[in-house]
Formats: sequence, structure tokens, C-alpha cells
Amino acid sequence: MDLWQMALRFSNAWLRKALRDGAILMVCLLAAVTLTVFYGHDANWDLRNYHLYLGYAFLEGHFDNDIAPADFQSLFNPLLDAPYYFTLKHFGLKVASILLSVYFGLYAFVLWKLNRLVFACPVFSSHYANNTSNYMLPLVATVLGLTAAATFSQSATTFNEIQLALLVLMGFVIGLYAVGRGTIKLRYFVVAGLLIGAAGGLKLTAFTYAPAFVIGLVAVYGITLSIRPVAAFSVAWVGGLLLTYGWWAIFLEQRYDSPMFPLYNSIFKSGWYPEINFKDMRFVPNSPAEWVLYPLNWAVRVSGEVSEPLLRDPRLALFLLLGTVLVFFRSRLLLTSRRLRFLVVFAFAAYIIWLIQFSYLRYAVAVEGVATTVIIVAIAAIFMVGERASRDESTVIASILLLIAVQSFTKYPAWGRMPFSQTEIQVNVPSVPDNALVLVIGPPLTYVLPFIDAEDLTFVGITQTTLNARGYKFHQETVDKIRDHDGSIKLLIRGAAFGPELQQEFGVTIVGGTCYPVTTNFEPGALDISMCTGEKIMP
Repeated sequence: MDLWQMALRFSNAWLRKALRDGAILMVCLLAAVTLTVFYGHDANWDLRNYHLYLGYAFLEGHFDNDIAPADFQSLFNPLLDAPYYFTLKHFGLKVASILLSVYFGLYAFVLWKLNRLVFACPVFSSHYANNTSNYMLPLVATVLGLTAAATFSQSATTFNEIQLALLVLMGFVIGLYAVGRGTIKLRYFVVAGLLIGAAGGLKLTAFTYAPAFVIGLVAVYGITLSIRPVAAFSVAWVGGLLLTYGWWAIFLEQRYDSPMFPLYNSIFKSGWYPEINFKDMRFVPNSPAEWVLYPLNWAVRVSGEVSEPLLRDPRLALFLLLGTVLVFFRSRLLLTSRRLRFLVVFAFAAYIIWLIQFSYLRYAVAVEGVATTVIIVAIAAIFMVGERASRDESTVIASILLLIAVQSFTKYPAWGRMPFSQTEIQVNVPSVPDNALVLVIGPPLTYVLPFIDAEDLTFVGITQTTLNARGYKFHQETVDKIRDHDGSIKLLIRGAAFGPELQQEFGVTIVGGTCYPVTTNFEPGALDISMCTGEKIMP
């Protein structure tokens, strides 16, 4: 009977927890959908340039015949973009936008669980009342993270950084739970590795979180004891990477002689492209002082140093300041709590690796998530003095005031939106015959391609990547594709992007009087997009 009562009490407690988590999850999802209805559909430049095309090409079978109509981004893993295109095609724009908002709602729930786990640490639960450590501080930290500039502005967008951050923080939460246990259970690190590896395979910008996780494990367990969990995580990370990227690596290797073509070609040395590595240097700090204090540049003034659209956000600057205070003046807490040590080391390592590799705020969603948690952890650690009642009140008030102050400074980057009242993406394209070869010239244009009403089309880009490959197989393949095509040739052109020199280089010219405008509700302002008829230049 006693065993039965114990089992009953356990099942009731589990059910209450499941119902509570279910209710919180529903709140997160409903809030995310509401935000999407208020802010509108995604219409960012990258969606128009390649995200819509990737989903379309994957599901409609274009990758075998097309040649990079969306520049080198045409060769990115399309798995994250396929659900959006599928939903847009079969269920419409509003349902597709709601699908994107669901990812943000799930991310909000995972961030909440992360903060609940952090503030449930004994160092906080023994100093603060239950409502403070279990609800108020996690809630403030979660809101602070969700409203960060990169995170909030990318809600319900096809940049796919929210989906990556969702997988990364799921893996991190599992690791955070595991390091707080008395014994090392490798299965948790296997699951964490699979999730973070899967994120890296879906989009290479998530690679940076694996070394941060490993550094965190070494900080928690020391070099000797961390060998087994690091090995378990690393092997699983490779497995997760292969699960989401392995098939695409095989395709790229077979098609272009490189599993990451055209990236890192100084390593893979594909004959299709020069042996160079892409690296966007626009956002990299320019001096030693900037490397150390970079977030100050966009903390209190509107800046374009870490993003194309202007933004302002003091969160990462506060993370560096308060995180440093936590490390140097409240180090006892980090020595006492494995979970806090893992959190802080992971956050600093992820930030530093992001800064070195990208310095581009849009890729820092998961960094913002853990950094804002560290901010509230530091506030709670600083106020961990005096009587419990006054301590709880002071900490909660200070955290809320900080949230309000930070939010008052925050300016979000405008990536591009359409009103939610719009029910569809409208693209009106002049007639194109079946079996035509469509040359795509001048980004962003490939969002037009799914709206061309014709069968058996082939899309070929004449892009900067094509021009960079002069003297290599990638450029020659483009020339050969045009020369050998048996059928109509159409040119989808933005502006005057295809002058006489390029026409001569690629052996095709525009037939006079055959250019007709493409109209759409998917781009702001006046457009200069035309569909023209081409003919081959006879040798």
C-alpha cells in the first residue's frame, strides 16, 4: 500500500508538472502567433534571394539541372527552407507565417526551461523565496532574452536562426541538467551532441556552439574527468551533423567535387572554383580595443556595425560587464555550482567564438539567450545579501528595472515585412514556354522562379560567383549550359545587369523589344525586373 501511495503521489506530481508545462508552452505559442499577426509576414532580402528558391528547388527537383541561380547560397542545405515552401504552396501565406512563428514559440519555451533550471540551483533556492527563484527571475531572464535585437527581430522569419537556436539551446539545457547531477551520465551528452550537431548540419553558422559546449564541460569536470563526456558529445555531434548534412555533402561532392562547395575551397580544392575561402569581413572589429569592447558600439547608439539594418541593443555589453563582475567578485558561486559554471563558461566561449568567426549579430540568437540569463544571474548574485524578504524584493525590482531600461534603449533591425492582411505572395511573370532555359541575373530574383507557369524549366545564374570562377569548371559549365540548350532562352534581369561584355562572354544576347516587366507585392518601392527573350550569339 505504501508503494502504491508513493507511485500515486509521483504520478500526480508528474501530471501536474506536465499540465503546467503544457499551459506555458501554449502561452508561448499563442504569443508568438500574435506577434506574427501584429508584425506581419516575412519579406526579407535573403528570402527573396535564396530561401524560397532552396525550398522550391528541393521539393520540385531542380538541384540536378540548375546552376546556382541564387549565387553561392543556392548550394546551402535546403532542409530548413523546405517546410516553409511546402506550407506556402499547399496552405497559403498566412499558414506559412504561422509555421515560422511556432519555431519562435518553441524557442521561448526552451529558454524558459533553461532559466527555470538555472535559478533552481541550490545557490539561489537557498537564498531566495520559491516565487523569486522559480518564477520571477526566470521570467525576467526569459523576456530579456526573447526581446534581444537579433532574437526578436527574427521571429517568424526564414533566416532560420531561431530554429538553430532552438536546437542548440535544447542541447544546452540537456547538458546543463546533466552537469548538475551527482554522477556523469553519458546518455545526456549524447542527446546534446545530436541536437547541436543537427543544428550545425542544417546551417553552418551553428558550428560555433560545439567548441563552446566542450569548453564548458572541461571547465566543469576538469581535463581528466571531462574526457568521457566530451568524447560522447563529440561523437554524437558528428552523428547529428551527418544526419542533417551528410546527404547534402554527398550531393555536393558528386556534383562539384567538394562536400561544402564552394565554401572552404582552399581546403577541399575543387576544380570547379578558385582555391579561396569565403569570409564576410564587413562586421569584423578593426582594432584591439574594438575586439574587447565591441558591443559598446551598438549598446547606446544606433549602429550598422553588426548588421545591415541599423540597430541598438545594450544586452551583450551588459553581459560582458556583469558577467565579468560575476566571474571576479562572485566566483564562489561558480565554484559551488556546476550548472552556473557551465552556463557562464559556455556563454563567454560562445560569444568569443561568434565574435571571431562572424561578428554578425543575426547569427547570435543562442548567444543572446544564454548571455541574458547570465545578466540576471549576476543581478541575483550581487543582491544575495541582507534579509530574505528585502533581498527578494530588491532583486526582483532591480531585474525588472533593468529589463525596462534595456528595452527602452533597444532598436530592432528592420529586415522587411508585409502586412499580415496580405493573403498571398503575388508575382506576375510574362509568359515563358515549356523547356525554357531561364538565366537569372541580378539579385534578389529567385523568389520569382516558383511563380513561372511552365514545365521542365532550367534555371542558371550569372552571378558574382560565376564571374569569380572564370577559368574554372563552374564558369565553363554555365557557358556550356547556355550553348547546348535546345529550346527557348529567357533572361530574368534586375536593372541593367547584363551588358554587352557579359552577353559576349556567355554567348547570349537580348532580343530587342522582348523585355516585359515582372510585378509583385513582395518587394517595397519601384521595381526594375524584366523577363526578356534571349538568343545565342553565333560564333
